[in-house]
Amino acid sequence: MFFVKILKESDAEALLNPKVAEPAEGEEVKEEVSEEDDDDGDDDGEEKKEMLAFDPAKLIAAEVIDLDNGTYEVKYKVDSEEPVKIWVYYQTEDE
Repeated sequence: MFFVKILKESDAEALLNPKVAEPAEGEEVKEEVSEEDDDDGDDDGEEKKEMLAFDPAKLIAAEVIDLDNGTYEVKYKVDSEEPVKIWVYYQTEDE
């Protein structure tokens, strides 16, 4: 099954490069553990990709149509000439 997510370019940039608030003076900064540093001993050699956290209010509606010949068609309509960013995700039946 395919999932298509479409955002205006400005919304996509905000999603991909979120602004990080600077800590206030005297505020303690917590360090996040990266996936590389996370050594839980569970290394099966396969990395599972997660979907980005899209804001549903900013998504551009899209319809994915299976043409039953190995191809798909995606229909969407935008209300401005601003460029868009498109993400295509595939999920197998067993996931």
